[in-house]
Amino acid sequence: MLRLASKDFKIDLAQSWVIGDKTDDIKMGENAGCKTILVKTGKRGEDGHFDIKPDYTSEDLLEAINYILSQ
Repeated sequence: MLRLASKDFKIDLAQSWVIGDKTDDIKMGENAGCKTILVKTGKRGEDGHFDIKPDYTSEDLLEAINYILSQ
């Protein structure tokens, strides 16, 4: 899905971020070559589907956005 969108909309996945609360979200971002942020809301990455190593972990979406903007 991300690769198709990147072609259709000319998105550079290596310069893109995936933010999510599930290991599935982070794994998807990793597989697509995106940078990843796990937020400690919702599932908090504790769903146990994948062993993940996000690029950054934040308390919430606002902190994740501020982190991205600071990069």
